[in-house]
Amino acid sequence: MEKKINDGFNLITQSKLLVEAIKFLQKGFSWNDEKSNRILERLNSKEQKTPYGAIYKENGKIVIAVLLFYQGRSFLEGKDVINLSSWFALQSHRGIEAITFAKDLVEALDDKIITDYTPSAAACKIFKSLNFIQMEVDRHEIGVCNKFPFFSILPLFKKTYLRTSKILPLKDVQNLDYQNTEDTGFFSVNTHKKFRLSFNILNIYLANNNKVNLFKLLKLAIKYRVIKINFFSKNNATRNTNVWLIKNHKTENFILPFNSELSL
Repeated sequence: MEKKINDGFNLITQSKLLVEAIKFLQKGFSWNDEKSNRILERLNSKEQKTPYGAIYKENGKIVIAVLLFYQGRSFLEGKDVINLSSWFALQSHRGIEAITFAKDLVEALDDKIITDYTPSAAACKIFKSLNFIQMEVDRHEIGVCNKFPFFSILPLFKKTYLRTSKILPLKDVQNLDYQNTEDTGFFSVNTHKKFRLSFNILNIYLANNNKVNLFKLLKLAIKYRVIKINFFSKNNATRNTNVWLIKNHKTENFILPFNSELSL
């Protein structure tokens, strides 16, 4: 018999409530059914060992929701790692209600390392006030960008090399844990829609400030027909802010996005 869900803050531990939350988020973010099904399948998998997410209900209806992806266990810190994803609140609940929800969420996950790989500007302000900090990560863009001259190519020379004697392997980031990643690169491809057009972005993740083979990179770019490539790599002297956030860690201040929302 499923537990009755009262109004207020609730962790999602029931599959039925997870489906309800995903429907709410799908409407809020304008997802297609395929993405919702992928999320449901991932969170319902045997690898998910923590709550599916959290919601805030008012008058029996969901008004705020977030998903929680179990990334694995940090043996360095002896804690589970959980990824915050797809936080959405109705316009009427983006003030004090959202802040209260974030506080309740962080308190409920206090025994776990928490990551956020896609924080909005508003989320960054809230989470940093709750002691999240910037991960030691650097980001470089190649291709179409938001700033003049709206196209960037310089990082192509900084992040790639032509040598073929030792090519850094590039593996798909899906369903991998974050152990033994020092000599391997990982990638994911995200599809975005704007003005009814779809375009792909290639993301390269590196445990260290390594470089990848130019020809291997171009092969992936052509295969997936991408308009932009993002490089994410560990860097103690990071020049970027609000890229990836983390909380409840001591020494592990860089966690690649394995088993997170970015690996869907």
